[in-house]
Amino acid sequence: MPATAERVSPLDAIQRALLLADFPRAEELAVKHLRRSPNDIAAAYMLGLTLARRGRLPEALPHLKRAADLDPPQRDCLIEYAQVLHDLGRGDEALLIFERATRVDPASALARERLAKCLLSAGRLAQAIGAAKQAVEIEPHRASSWSIIGSAWAGLGIADEAARAYGQAVRLAPNDADRAAAWAFLLNYIDASPADIAEAHRRFGEICTSRAPKLPAPRPRPDAKQLRVGFLSPDLRDHPVARFIAPLLRHHDPKLTAIYLYSAHPAQDATSNALASLVKGWRCVAGLNDEALARAIRADGIDVLIDLAGLTGGTRVHAMAARIAPVQATYLGYPNTTGIPAIDARIVDAITDPPFEAPLGPEPLERIEGSMLCWEPPADAPQPSPPPCERNGFITFGSFNYPGKLTARCLSTWAAVLAAIPNSRLLIKGKGLADDFSRGLFEKHTDRFQLPRDRITLVPQTLDYTEHLASYSQIDIALDPMPYCGVTTTCEALWMGVPVISLRGTTHAARTGATVLSAANLPGLIADSPESYISLAAKLAADTQRLGGLRSQLRAHVASSPLTDGASFAPRFERLIRSLHARGCRCPHPTGPAAS
Repeated sequence: MPATAERVSPLDAIQRALLLADFPRAEELAVKHLRRSPNDIAAAYMLGLTLARRGRLPEALPHLKRAADLDPPQRDCLIEYAQVLHDLGRGDEALLIFERATRVDPASALARERLAKCLLSAGRLAQAIGAAKQAVEIEPHRASSWSIIGSAWAGLGIADEAARAYGQAVRLAPNDADRAAAWAFLLNYIDASPADIAEAHRRFGEICTSRAPKLPAPRPRPDAKQLRVGFLSPDLRDHPVARFIAPLLRHHDPKLTAIYLYSAHPAQDATSNALASLVKGWRCVAGLNDEALARAIRADGIDVLIDLAGLTGGTRVHAMAARIAPVQATYLGYPNTTGIPAIDARIVDAITDPPFEAPLGPEPLERIEGSMLCWEPPADAPQPSPPPCERNGFITFGSFNYPGKLTARCLSTWAAVLAAIPNSRLLIKGKGLADDFSRGLFEKHTDRFQLPRDRITLVPQTLDYTEHLASYSQIDIALDPMPYCGVTTTCEALWMGVPVISLRGTTHAARTGATVLSAANLPGLIADSPESYISLAAKLAADTQRLGGLRSQLRAHVASSPLTDGASFAPRFERLIRSLHARGCRCPHPTGPAAS
């Protein structure tokens, strides 16, 4: 008697496709089933999950909301609905739903962790620490929650607490790439030794390589007249990375370079659409596992694949350990090695990484001619206003950088700056200062460095970009942090007529301020020692007439400098990529191209 095939219910079939990450099949099955049974909330929920994994968040939302509205409410339905709200930028609504999930299931560490992550994203760092601590009280071995605690402390610049939490996460999950990345990332912010930094990144690369899918070697195209170049990033949206990649996309030669963008973020916004309009192809790869991501990129025949995220949040650089493209590089979004041997080059310049320095990781350093950075100024920026010292009668220094960059050495130096300029003030504005609890923790931290509270103003992040730029009207001189300099904030300050004083350090992260100011033709604002940093600040503060002149002249000066000259930057970048590709073809995988 012939065997009969096992009957599988429609819901089981959808679920099986989801588990296999076969999202097109899952969507097809769910849509078909819902036509027959439109009131099946379980099927609607799985369709919402499927659409979210495919990056189609607005389509996913109504299906997930149906499931979230169940009575009695279901924890996972609430969590998934809240996550899509969060990814769509509706953080306040997401927080309410995450909080509801914790009430529905008070014993759920997952619900507490997702709430903590949402609070972290909102800059409510003290509350994020509290929620994540509740998660580890429920599940003490939950490494991802310990990592959130570390991120929150890091966001407040309190490195010792961050190190303790990240260290616990690594101990609990020693082979987890995300935990290894968070630890390595933290070391950029503190004065860690080069050996410790190198080892942390080497470990991340080792984990990625050990878990990479085994793929056949990609085939290089040595005679290609038009190179196919892919950029992989979670930040192809309203994000600083977009402002630095846009000039290249806008000015590249499409006859020589066909550019494909691979977005690892599930949401697509107006900035995403603008970037997509400048290139040959746009692909949302959020939700794809590493093997599916590799197949998607290889289907486009990419010759050179460039990571723009390094070890930052949402990165997919670990997928490149599988050697997706014949030539692979990392650029822009991260100031250090990835630790991944399959990446053939790290694109830098002679200021961030002088020629006499050896690479810290396995990637050879590929130095672009001139600065590695080219910035696209915002078209709708408000006009610079007169310096506030004219109306205040005192100098206001300021930093709009991520507070995690305000290390012990940085705050001690800034205390010396305030001591050198009587009656001066310091305004610190940042994401981690969004609530009274977080500001209180930060103030206690700054007390350790003799920063007088009555001369410091703490201001939360401004969500509206135009308002953010207008906030530069409150400061006379911007102070670049150390040892992890600002980049976007330096460009913004200059565009708003505010001079920036930067200390050139001994690492890539400590020299990005110098490369920005050099590209802006403002080398006189670069200090080479803490003493000269303080002296520069005092000299500039004493010359209010010069500050007024800079306020009215800096924008035009920057607009005519290499920092914003995309038309000259793009061909320099394309020449570098063609050179890298040519060497990659002569020396193909597994050894990769030689260093320049």
